[in-house]
Amino acid sequence: MIRPVLVFLCCAQLANHQVRAYEPAETEKSRIAQTILKHGMPLQKVLEMFGPPDWVVTGQDRGDWAPGGIAIVGVYWRNRHCPPVYIEFDVDTRSVIGRDEGRGGCNDTVNPISGTNLPPDKFKCTVSGQRRYLRKYCGQ
Repeated sequence: MIRPVLVFLCCAQLANHQVRAYEPAETEKSRIAQTILKHGMPLQKVLEMFGPPDWVVTGQDRGDWAPGGIAIVGVYWRNRHCPPVYIEFDVDTRSVIGRDEGRGGCNDTVNPISGTNLPPDKFKCTVSGQRRYLRKYCGQ
């Protein structure tokens, strides 16, 4: 007799709360970064899987978005309601040396991630005058 009462109380409490939908690893880009992307994968193969990125940042850039080494290029893709997928490439070999799958801190599925959680516009691939040597990372 106690069990039905507990179930009833549990369900009654849930019915009074709004439930927000979270998809921590369910965006397509996050899934690809988690399951298919491999260390050492060449830039061209990554661009074929993800398409052109949205931002490119080098180790020579300054600020929170810059990768942690001078010989590294960091490439970011928008990721719907989650943080951007981030992949680091070795400058010499243009191969994957690190990644962030963009799974942590996702917003609800209706609202896109806020602009404060995205790299600054100055790093966008679409910015006119983007440094010439970075164009290959932008898929151009």
